[in-house]
Amino acid sequence: MAESCNSLQGFQVLSNVHDGMGGVCYGVLQHLADEYGSKDSITFATTPSHLAPITLQARTLMQANILQSYTELIKLSSVFIPLNLRKHCWDFQASCVTFPNLVLLENNAYIASSVLAAFIDTASLVYRSRVSPMSLSCVVDFLTPARRNVVGGSLALPLGLSSNQGMLEWLRQGYKPQLVSLSAGCNFTVEPISELLIIRGISPSRLTRADTKLPPGVHYNSASQLYSDFLQECRIPPSERMVTSVSDPLKLSPPFPSIISGSFTEDGFANSFGNVAAAGIIKSAPSEAGLHQSGGMTPLLHDLLTVAEKLDISKVPALLEEGFDKDGWSGVVEDLRTITLNYSLNNVDIDSSDDS
Repeated sequence: MAESCNSLQGFQVLSNVHDGMGGVCYGVLQHLADEYGSKDSITFATTPSHLAPITLQARTLMQANILQSYTELIKLSSVFIPLNLRKHCWDFQASCVTFPNLVLLENNAYIASSVLAAFIDTASLVYRSRVSPMSLSCVVDFLTPARRNVVGGSLALPLGLSSNQGMLEWLRQGYKPQLVSLSAGCNFTVEPISELLIIRGISPSRLTRADTKLPPGVHYNSASQLYSDFLQECRIPPSERMVTSVSDPLKLSPPFPSIISGSFTEDGFANSFGNVAAAGIIKSAPSEAGLHQSGGMTPLLHDLLTVAEKLDISKVPALLEEGFDKDGWSGVVEDLRTITLNYSLNNVDIDSSDDS
């Protein structure tokens, strides 16, 4: 397939990281690095929220798999995006994130995966849209300053715009897309550096109302143009931001589960005239996804390093059977420490734990 491509830009990789698939993904990325070293790769690393290991040994093994996968995949990926609906990727009892208008069953794998699928489908539009797509190399360069390649993901679904409002009017009234972080332990609003925002489902006719007053010479042709100007005018950080948009909404017809709650029309706009979707079936919805580079990635990496330092490899027989020993695990910890150090404020050194 690669040989038949006229202009191969790179690779999009999706994998679980809590089990053996993390190792498979490592092998795939290693192969791609060897065979296509000049091409970029974006890795979406998922940890299902329904995981509930019963025994201490099973829980420790999953934690070890996550730590290994994160460490190795971060090193091999141009951009690494951790995805999990729980607030911690290794704490299987942590609470899940909440969306203003979504009903999520955290132990239902089908429903949880639908949210992650909605995010990936929307976020990837930035480089796969037929309308003015960014090249994969530009996406990577924009999101990875100073060799920081761990990127947070966020999603707003539905967008929240009312059916009788123009987008500009909606924004001027103090509303905005309520982006929810899907990267466990990452707060993309902390020390934002750069971000890509992708809006879908807002047609040119919904940008402004007929009676909206605009400055002379100002005319909006797309949601991305309008939203970018609004954010810049309001001086909302970060200063390094790109906004792109497509008119096609996110398709929500079956088999996508019915998870949107509240009063919405069948095309996913907040109800204003009583035209509620029949039988609660919403066929599509405007949405927004974000890819964020910020200091908010630091807590996740620090926490992972702390867990790695305290993990006793002798209590994980499955890893010992694979040839891992204390020295081998120390190598994983050191690699993770190097990655974390690059995200530490002012590159302050990270002391080793006494338990490492």
